[in-house]
Amino acid sequence: MNRIKLNRWLISSLVLIMLALVFLPSDKQGTQIEQLNEVEADYFMVAVEMKQFDADGKLTNQLMSDKLEHLIKNDVSVLTNPLIVFNQSSDSEWELSSKSGMLSEKNQVIELEQSVKMVNFNQTNETPSLQRGTTIATDSLLINLKENTASTKKFVTISDSNFRTKSKGLSVNFDDQIINLESNVTTEIFQ
Repeated sequence: MNRIKLNRWLISSLVLIMLALVFLPSDKQGTQIEQLNEVEADYFMVAVEMKQFDADGKLTNQLMSDKLEHLIKNDVSVLTNPLIVFNQSSDSEWELSSKSGMLSEKNQVIELEQSVKMVNFNQTNETPSLQRGTTIATDSLLINLKENTASTKKFVTISDSNFRTKSKGLSVNFDDQIINLESNVTTEIFQ
């Protein structure tokens, strides 16, 4: 009888120890995840600023980010708080920002996520300094650098001092300055 009680006690103790090892957090597990992330990233940069110029030496695009981390496995760069400026023409400039993003240099694509904002700055002969114009807000945005376009299937809000337009999905052509709204478009005009 004592032997049965001793076996039950040993088995119960082993089960409790195994459960504790499985369910209690371990410092080694966190370290393994950190080491895995370090292995995946071949480099990272902080306070990043990249500039792109055309053949005549004119600034065409800028990319700024608090942090850029290049991941070997997917050959992409993860961006923290990216800010992208398109200086496509002498009279207009687009500024795009978000909390996070991903840059694929191979595909020439930038994907922005979380609190994405696009602001259009207009410059005219009467007002030579850049003035804040139309603001576009959404949850995600895919930018094609080859085609100089951007698009999303998410809900979008376009606003100015005189109006607010909502839509599900949009596409933007930065060269032509054309914005296409996909569906469920509503507009409010303010006076």
